[in-house]
Amino acid sequence: MPATSTIEKMDATTWFSTLFSAYESNLNGHRDHPHAQFRRAGFDALVERTFPTRRDEDWKYTGLTKVLANKYQEGKAVELSDEQLDNLTIQGFDSLKLVFINGVLSTNVEDLPLPDGLRILRLEEAFSEGELSSWIQSQSSYEGGTTKNTFVQLNQAFGQEGVVIIAEPNAQFTLPIELLYINSVGTEESHFSNPQVFVHAQRGASFSIIERYEGLDDEDVYLTNTVNRIYVEENTHLHHYRLQLESSSAYQINSTFVQQDRSSTYSSYNLDLGGGIVRNNISALSKGSGTETNLFGTYVINGTQHVDNQTFIDHAVPHCVSNELYRGVLDDKSRGVFNGKALVFWASCLTITLPL
Repeated sequence: MPATSTIEKMDATTWFSTLFSAYESNLNGHRDHPHAQFRRAGFDALVERTFPTRRDEDWKYTGLTKVLANKYQEGKAVELSDEQLDNLTIQGFDSLKLVFINGVLSTNVEDLPLPDGLRILRLEEAFSEGELSSWIQSQSSYEGGTTKNTFVQLNQAFGQEGVVIIAEPNAQFTLPIELLYINSVGTEESHFSNPQVFVHAQRGASFSIIERYEGLDDEDVYLTNTVNRIYVEENTHLHHYRLQLESSSAYQINSTFVQQDRSSTYSSYNLDLGGGIVRNNISALSKGSGTETNLFGTYVINGTQHVDNQTFIDHAVPHCVSNELYRGVLDDKSRGVFNGKALVFWASCLTITLPL
């Protein structure tokens, strides 16, 4: 188990400022690179805010003192044996897999056997394409319905190796795209990682994405702070699965922002089994009529685990449907929280919310 250094005589923002200064000092004249500027914009927004506390309505049931008490270092990849990787492979299951170790992408994207109509780029590379860079910036401005989520700005400031996934018009993929996040501390210091995923599901596409989180040692203390930004164009169907098996001593904040155009379907399926403190924020915006938004979640926890699910669906136009179903199984002193909100335009939208 790593020795966790707690923050003394400084708050979390001050510590993250120290880390960011170290990052910029190593840019060697590349501060003007669009990706570096993107991270700087995130950091500037971060220092203007404070992290939420129990006094904030959306966070009153989830204390963050333990989460923010560590002097996290940026995650570094460690070598894993073939046996360790094999143990994390789902037998008989095929996917287009991207593997991240401690937040660092270990898969060579260029070597992936991508089907026609699918592009996967590193975020830093995507910023070199003017139109795509502008799209990324526009997606990053959507803050969703979970208020005071300072972890989004933290993610933008410290996201090392995000990816952009583009499904071209009418593309149909048989194999799901799997994002496997492995955490293995392997040092005497706690680390944090900030996975960033931008998904552009263009008109008429149909495919699935799987997020999978695995902690190799139940005593490892670390923070995974994920931000997914997903745009679903008209007549598109996207299935989004998330399986979370972090270390029981670890922390995870997962924020997913979805925007949907006319007659599109977005379905989210969440399963939380690991993590000491877990917070899931899902915001979905219906921008066109005929959309369908499905948010389903399950958690099975014990000991002192804490899982908090917060959902927000904005029916900005009439004639749209959303469904929610969350269920939890709790044992010992574990605790589950659910808060689902829907903003409905007139009476032409139907929202069905089934909480715990």
